[in-house]
Amino acid sequence: MKSVMFGAGQTIFSQGDPSTYSYHILAGSVDIVVVGRDGKEKRVATIGTGEVFGEMGIIDPAPRSATAVAREPTACEAYTTDEVVEMMSSDPAQAMALLRSLILRLRASNRKLASKGVLEPPKRPE
Repeated sequence: MKSVMFGAGQTIFSQGDPSTYSYHILAGSVDIVVVGRDGKEKRVATIGTGEVFGEMGIIDPAPRSATAVAREPTACEAYTTDEVVEMMSSDPAQAMALLRSLILRLRASNRKLASKGVLEPPKRPE
């Protein structure tokens, strides 16, 4: 793990970049931005102190699915995949916090999609 500091407006990583680190915010906040099909940027989340971002790259080595931009001066701890794997075996509580972060973000995404009518209710078997 290494400590990193980002200035307000600084891009931490860009959509399409390789996934090399996940970040735990110690102080500050980060906007998560995606480029839509229309080519316009859209903020999909703001992550704050105590939260984790970039963690999808630890589980799935695909390129970044979004851009992360520091909203204000932001201090983070940056973890490589190997460091997260080690943490998961040596510190189960920290591993659960990471999993909780993923689940909460997935739930929020599902709520947004459902409110836009993108998700349909499941069909009951007949």
